[in-house]
Amino acid sequence: MSNDRKTPFNFQHPAWIFAVCAFLAYVTFRLKTATTSHWDDGTLEQIQALLVQFKYYNNEQSRLLQWGIPELLTRILPVQLHTAYGMQRLVFTTLAFFTFHRSSSRWLNNTAALLAVVLFALLTAFTFQGDLQESAPLLAFTFVAALWAMREGRLALFAGIIWFGGLNNETMLFLPAVYLFVNFRSWAFAPLARLCGTAFLLGLPGLLTVGAIRYITRDQPYLGGGWHWQANLMALDSVVLFLGVFWVLAFIQYKQLPVFLQRCLLTIPLFLIPNMFIGIITETRLLLPLCYFVLPAALWTFLPDARSTDSGEAYIDQH
Repeated sequence: MSNDRKTPFNFQHPAWIFAVCAFLAYVTFRLKTATTSHWDDGTLEQIQALLVQFKYYNNEQSRLLQWGIPELLTRILPVQLHTAYGMQRLVFTTLAFFTFHRSSSRWLNNTAALLAVVLFALLTAFTFQGDLQESAPLLAFTFVAALWAMREGRLALFAGIIWFGGLNNETMLFLPAVYLFVNFRSWAFAPLARLCGTAFLLGLPGLLTVGAIRYITRDQPYLGGGWHWQANLMALDSVVLFLGVFWVLAFIQYKQLPVFLQRCLLTIPLFLIPNMFIGIITETRLLLPLCYFVLPAALWTFLPDARSTDSGEAYIDQH
């Protein structure tokens, strides 16, 4: 009689992780539609008609992929517009969650990386305010995908993702600054100049494209007004409460963190300052990209036994 035992089923296989991410995306989608009364009452169609005619507000008008992908889906598939927007949200949210898991696995084991995804899903749901600004799902995916490409040293892909993501949301243009911080080595003029030049060139295709789009749509009024500095100063608690204790956990052992996470955390003020001026900080979806820095750093600190044995520092360019 054989004593061989069957190999335990591997529930940490990427296919299972992807299935969990898809389920979390579905849950956040249902929460989004439940909190957005105008999702399927015809308002989305009215806004879409104005967007297609280039007669709607910026930044929505200039975010071509936000409304262009659902428009394309309605033209090639027998689906209604709100269904197309739902498809977009489900697909890109799933990809964002899965890519975040793969990215976090550099520093955390599979279980802790999945916990980071679950926390990110909860925070994503926390940002829903009934708005119809639908660039967030694709931004979530392209932002973390670009971080992964940068970390792996795949700079052509990094620049390409910034360009593609910029067609959906101008927040992608922040990423060359992250590259600059991550790869900084010396204040000496020559290496610093090369590094700044590389960062600029990596962001240039996206910058030129977004700049051209914004020039074309320059006459469109700005949705919500342009400057909110004073109101945002009075609402700083929104920033603090959004990540709460995870802000503290991310920084409390800062010097022990992997270098990539250290440098990313240093860019947070650069991210917040423009949003404090021109964003509405109580719309906490603006802060979601910071989760890709803060959550892995916080869990790396909070769960020392869950740290990955791969330090993940080999990707940083030498200048």
